[in-house]
Amino acid sequence: MNRRVIGIGVTGLVAALLAGSLASSFTLIGCGLQCDRNPNEPPVPYKAGQATDAGKPWGSYETSGFPGPFLAFPPGRTYRIFHDLGACPKDVIAYFAFAESPVSGTSSGPDRGGATVAAGNQYTIERTTPTFVDVRNDTCSDVYVRVVASSPDFTGGACTYPGQDAGNARGAPTVDSGGVVTMGDGSAMP
Repeated sequence: MNRRVIGIGVTGLVAALLAGSLASSFTLIGCGLQCDRNPNEPPVPYKAGQATDAGKPWGSYETSGFPGPFLAFPPGRTYRIFHDLGACPKDVIAYFAFAESPVSGTSSGPDRGGATVAAGNQYTIERTTPTFVDVRNDTCSDVYVRVVASSPDFTGGACTYPGQDAGNARGAPTVDSGGVVTMGDGSAMP
């Protein structure tokens, strides 16, 4: 009698495991599909933000302070962020949040959820130039982003060129004496 109970228990356990495996297979198929990350969409220009000590090796730029507003960063979005540092930044860091203004601007303000440093392909740096950086949300997550660029490299060593980006190769830009940026495909950026 004990053996029969154990046998039924094992059979039931095996049946439950198979049913769970089948259910998870369908879930993985549904969740495993990639979202439309619009790989051929041109970068969205962003010309606001604040540069501090531009033209100096310790210069920095930020799209906004921590109180925000952070930029909406939907899946597949690439921003072309004009940093005004005068050289390619050595450091480009992103902070993610699920709210446009995630950090309170006062010591007594309400908790707004906070922000965290982006990691992995949540934030892909595609290009660094003396006038802008291209950053991409290479995930299917809808978030908000704050970008900080600093330590301009006046030797040009921090600049990227075709073949050195993260996968969405766009021609290397040039800047003429009038400050007009011309893309590698010949189109001009305002």
